[in-house]
Amino acid sequence: MHREAKIRIVPLIISFVTALVLSILPIPHWLQWLWPNWLLLTLIGWSLYLPSRINVGAAFCVGIILDALTGSYLGENALVFTLIIYLVVKFQHLLRTCPLWQQSIAMLLFVSLNQLLATWIHAWMSDMAVTDWYWLTPVTSMLFWPWIIRLLRRYQNPLTFM
Repeated sequence: MHREAKIRIVPLIISFVTALVLSILPIPHWLQWLWPNWLLLTLIGWSLYLPSRINVGAAFCVGIILDALTGSYLGENALVFTLIIYLVVKFQHLLRTCPLWQQSIAMLLFVSLNQLLATWIHAWMSDMAVTDWYWLTPVTSMLFWPWIIRLLRRYQNPLTFM
């Protein structure tokens, strides 16, 4: 592997490991509903600007890893992430040209779709009580989107990472 290729992949690995750690980090119960979906936001951010590297296959692999680490139903996050990243890649040209506030609203919709699909899977597989607080995660994810995308875009170009 060439040095340039290694440099290009380092920001991807670091960002996904960081998002994965933030996703499985034990947090207080009261903070659980306010915690953004770090891994999904990272997947969306990279797939918007590097769709040839971070695509549906990468979303499936990241989802399987998250399923294995969290002990959820195997394939639950993989299925949901795959569907969402498919939509992101399909509409990437439209999303990339939108202002940041419109992208944030799109993130609200994508993370809400994630919550909805996860709720359906849990309701189908077992009993799961959903409270109104459950829907705060998309709102906090929307609020964190501008900072996440700025950070990811900063390291998109390998020359800025060196």
